[in-house]
Amino acid sequence: MRLDHDNAITELADKLDEMTTGKGKYKGLYQTKIMDDNLREVATKAGVRPEAVTDVLLRAKTLFTLGTDGSVEARDAAGKLLKNEDGNVITPSVWLESMKETSPHYWPSSEGSGARGGNITGDADTTEKLAALAKKGDMVGYRKLRSQMAG
Repeated sequence: MRLDHDNAITELADKLDEMTTGKGKYKGLYQTKIMDDNLREVATKAGVRPEAVTDVLLRAKTLFTLGTDGSVEARDAAGKLLKNEDGNVITPSVWLESMKETSPHYWPSSEGSGARGGNITGDADTTEKLAALAKKGDMVGYRKLRSQMAG
């Protein structure tokens, strides 16, 4: 009888370990998705070129984590919020603003007053469609629309 109970306890403990491991995996995937969506939205609002958003996400992962309240936070190894030289907490928006100096290629180049630059086939509607595709992460659709614009 005792052996049966011990076996049942061992079996239940194994199942609990398996479920706990699975929970951790899916929790990590969920947190990554929430953080990526937040960062993608901030990058889009900041005017980052759609084709640069993936690079922004990769660089941001080295600095940001998802806080317990669901906010995206920059923390050091000791768990303290990171601040910039001005003493402001580094948020994704603040970080992206600082990236304008170090990574200007993330933003479209200036086309000047009234000039259309090299984007002669683009219009506001197409630009919005490209931004929407990039926000969704639909790179196939994005590339297809870009190739249609090119010729």
